[in-house]
Amino acid sequence: MPTKTETQKWICKCGQVNKEYRPYPVNAECEKCGQGVEFGTAVWLTVETAIELFPATFGLRAFPGKVFRMSVQSSYPSQDDVVLYTEVQDGDKWLSFAKGSVEEMQRNVVPL
Repeated sequence: MPTKTETQKWICKCGQVNKEYRPYPVNAECEKCGQGVEFGTAVWLTVETAIELFPATFGLRAFPGKVFRMSVQSSYPSQDDVVLYTEVQDGDKWLSFAKGSVEEMQRNVVPL
């Protein structure tokens, strides 16, 4: 958890990743739904919390008919963001495919 003077991305209950958490004692509001969060109660953006924003398997807009999942092993934190790697299903194997930020993935993931 960040200290009272740091900023870091946080995830609202609506699923929106907010660009930064204002330092204590200022409370933050979600950019999408306006819901507030108090310091100490935010869900911080980590690889694990970012992956939880997505279904176990999904499609990608530019690749209709293909099945994808997020790769916990290949994804990593970067500065104040998370880089997510996807894997594509190839028969009974999962192959490394592409990477992107949480926001990029949210724009491109489609339900199967």
